[in-house]
Amino acid sequence: MCHAEVLLRTSLALLPLVVGLGCSQGPFFVGHPNPEGVNGAADMAPATHGDLGPATQGDLGPATGADLAPAAPLDMGPTQLDLSHSCQGVVCAPINGCHAAGTCDPATGQCSVPALADGSSCSVTSGTGSCQAGNCTVIACDSGRADCNSDVNDGCEVDLSSDAANCNSCGNACGSGNSCASGQCVPSWCTSVPGSVDQSQLQCPGWNVGLLLTQQPIGQTFVAGASGQLTGVEVNVGRCGQTDPTATVQLVVADEFGTALATASVPLSQLGDHCGAPLDPTLLTGTFFELTSSCVAVTAGQSLSLSLTIENATPDSCDSNTHTCVVGGGHCHGDYDCELDLRVSVSDDQYAAGTLTVRGVPDSGDMTFKTFVR
Repeated sequence: MCHAEVLLRTSLALLPLVVGLGCSQGPFFVGHPNPEGVNGAADMAPATHGDLGPATQGDLGPATGADLAPAAPLDMGPTQLDLSHSCQGVVCAPINGCHAAGTCDPATGQCSVPALADGSSCSVTSGTGSCQAGNCTVIACDSGRADCNSDVNDGCEVDLSSDAANCNSCGNACGSGNSCASGQCVPSWCTSVPGSVDQSQLQCPGWNVGLLLTQQPIGQTFVAGASGQLTGVEVNVGRCGQTDPTATVQLVVADEFGTALATASVPLSQLGDHCGAPLDPTLLTGTFFELTSSCVAVTAGQSLSLSLTIENATPDSCDSNTHTCVVGGGHCHGDYDCELDLRVSVSDDQYAAGTLTVRGVPDSGDMTFKTFVR
């Protein structure tokens, strides 16, 4: 009978595993003998072979050959980074009109932002600007303009002559249904021109009536043909000879009692030069005098008048030594020869509803004109 026994003995805190295999009449022991023995015999002495004693060969002692020593640090020396390329392609443009162009710092690649000195000029739309602490401020606006929103980005953004929210001054708003015309609040229906022709007296042939500074005004009475707003008058006028850069031709519309209702003017220098009489009225350019800012209301059948004068003229005289006019030149014999001469076209055809007046005196013929009513 084969027996296999495994005896596990604990001694000196050791737990060796002893395995005995045998085929005999009694137990077969490997390892220390049973202290009590088996049948008093067959006790075995401690095994002397196959015992796992201290390793003397082949054990892994401390590495002496191919073992790896601790890695030495890799010394790369001080790090030197070349940042000079940071400014390549960098353009340091001024950030606004109150800064100069900057310079690029190669260590950081950043641009400097140098401000212009306070008081330096800067660009402002329709006005004048000044730099303060690197920012542009509006210090003045062009004539007729205003900075009503205090925003330098749009400068003097308001046209005081036509802005219904700021008519003639910031914050002066025209009410509902009104518009701003020439800095005045007027009904909206009164701001478009020219309307329809109401009275027309432009027939020819005709002649010209000269108007000197000492011989004004020249006028025409007429009757409104329709009710509405008188938006303008067109008159065939010209000048003769010299001109004056400051002189204007002024048209006044008055009621039957001579009370002025509307006024308009154009520079004398804009009129064509037409000397000599008689001249065909068609040779004179029709000049339009806009009256929308006055917004004159007329009634059909109402008697009205218009008159023309020369205003804002520079005093002139004849130089007795050179016999030339001080203003405008031209040959002269006396001061009256140097007066500005306005030529007004007059037609032979009679305008039944009105009368021509020259220097305040009724005359034959009629001024060539048109009126516009809307």
